[in-house]
Amino acid sequence: MSVDIGRGNSSLKQTLKYITFGVLCAGLALAQRTPPDPAAMVQREVQHLTQTLSLTSAQQAQATTIFTASQAANQSVMSSLHQAHTSLAAAIKGNDANSIATLSAQIGTLTGQMIANTAKADASFYATLTPDQQAKYNPTGGFAGRGFGGPGGFHGHGGQQ
Repeated sequence: MSVDIGRGNSSLKQTLKYITFGVLCAGLALAQRTPPDPAAMVQREVQHLTQTLSLTSAQQAQATTIFTASQAANQSVMSSLHQAHTSLAAAIKGNDANSIATLSAQIGTLTGQMIANTAKADASFYATLTPDQQAKYNPTGGFAGRGFGGPGGFHGHGGQQ
């Protein structure tokens, strides 16, 4: 009894080509993902807060202004943070202990600035709330709810990656 595996093998090769092509396309699509629009992120956060806290239209406007300013304050910090991380990667590859220590401290300082900017925005927003709304509001303290990843992401209201 003989089996013709030549034909089946060709079909298998063709199937594997399609699977490989699909995986590569999916990888490229993920790699080309653009960061969310900061204004859209602020809008989503304000919508979420409106649903959660029943914000008035005046409070919504104040929240939008506060969180947009926080996001703008964090833009230059995020740029410096990205540059510091890139430099840190090079220092690691070069086994440069002094640069690693300096860049790590710089990253810590920049991260602290972002947390402070975000916490100040949270405090400003909290001050606009009624006592009932304040009782429902759970400020994140910086990293838990706003920033690079947006609401529920890595840090800051309306930030970008």
